[in-house]
Amino acid sequence: MRGVVTLLAGAFCGVLWWAVSWALGAQAYGIWGRSAATGLLAAVVTGIAITAISTPLYRRASAQALYWYSPLSVYTAIAIYGLAIFLFRHFIDDFRDVLRGSIGEMPMPRPRGLDLFFFLTGKAAFVVMAFIVPSLVHGVVLAVAFYLVTSIVVGVCLSVIFQLAHCVEDAAFYPGTAVDEWARHQITTTANFAPGSRVLGWFVGGLNFQIEHHLFPRISHAHYARIAPAVQHICAERGVPYHVHETFTEALRSHYRLLRANGRFNSEF
Repeated sequence: MRGVVTLLAGAFCGVLWWAVSWALGAQAYGIWGRSAATGLLAAVVTGIAITAISTPLYRRASAQALYWYSPLSVYTAIAIYGLAIFLFRHFIDDFRDVLRGSIGEMPMPRPRGLDLFFFLTGKAAFVVMAFIVPSLVHGVVLAVAFYLVTSIVVGVCLSVIFQLAHCVEDAAFYPGTAVDEWARHQITTTANFAPGSRVLGWFVGGLNFQIEHHLFPRISHAHYARIAPAVQHICAERGVPYHVHETFTEALRSHYRLLRANGRFNSEF
């Protein structure tokens, strides 16, 4: 029921968006098409799509609520990775975090004075550089298209790297506060992948050694490959699980299986 209400809310927001944009002359710019009917349909679909991406369609841990549409997680993940990361961060998440004074459940001081000025100025500069200037030179459609393409490519690359380091079958998930000692928590909730690939290690800046990245954040990633065997040896001595997928493909398959399992039932992952 909650999912249906959320999607209906998205459709309602789409109608409001269409009404306001139409009143402001969107038809003249061809934003919603040439007729009111096609414009309304496009706005409703857009509203539902944006709302769907922002709801728990993407279930990556068994602690998250299970809905009738949760099996879609394995299919909606790529859309969320490609669009939500930058699209929502640029226009929604940053402002929400500032207003709430927290990032997720982690409290943070609200920016004030000069910090708030730089935050708002930075956002304004981003809009100018990403949309206004390109629109004046190349047109609105091309400017928005290139922004979306860039966001999708970077969003997928960045998201997949972090998901393969945290959201795989063997990694532990702790709802709320950690229950283990700090170092053990960092090790059991993360996973390395493709440790033997120098090309991938260069491309992701050593984030394929996620365990070492969490344990030694102040050490250059160039040293992770040499540190990893020592960390793995100490973990074996103390009975701490050290998760590693030898190839990128192996880690990707594990992430896929996790999403598929968590979308079907309350799995033990």
